[in-house]
Amino acid sequence: MEKPDALLIGVDIDTSRAADLKIPSLQLIEGNCLDSHTFQRVSALCEGKRTMVIADCDHNKNHVVQELALYSSKVSVGCYYIVEDGICDVMGWNPSTGEPVNDAPVPGPQAAAKEFLSGNDQFVDDAPLREKYLMTYNFNGFLRRVRKP
Repeated sequence: MEKPDALLIGVDIDTSRAADLKIPSLQLIEGNCLDSHTFQRVSALCEGKRTMVIADCDHNKNHVVQELALYSSKVSVGCYYIVEDGICDVMGWNPSTGEPVNDAPVPGPQAAAKEFLSGNDQFVDDAPLREKYLMTYNFNGFLRRVRKP
């Protein structure tokens, strides 16, 4: 059942593949998620609302760290910032291509989430609850906001 005041915001470089979705509460924003204009548009839509974030963009560690620094401020206490595809780190896959890396693993989303948490006491890794069955692509990526700054 859809909540009348709920809003789903999708941000992507190219929204054309989602253009035919018939979801009344869906607001698509075409642009780079790290662009200040894109962030301002998302922020305006989130203003005064209970918010969670699911990040499934560029999986390189540096990009994910930048996303976390920017969008974590939008997450409401008790809600989650979900960092997708930490499995890249676990399996040793290149975060850009998803292909196995033969030499040294390339740090990706899991490494970014761990770095973010190491310097941030507003979020906790909710892995003990969210990963209790070991079935996830988001290893160490369920970051629950426990307090405001």
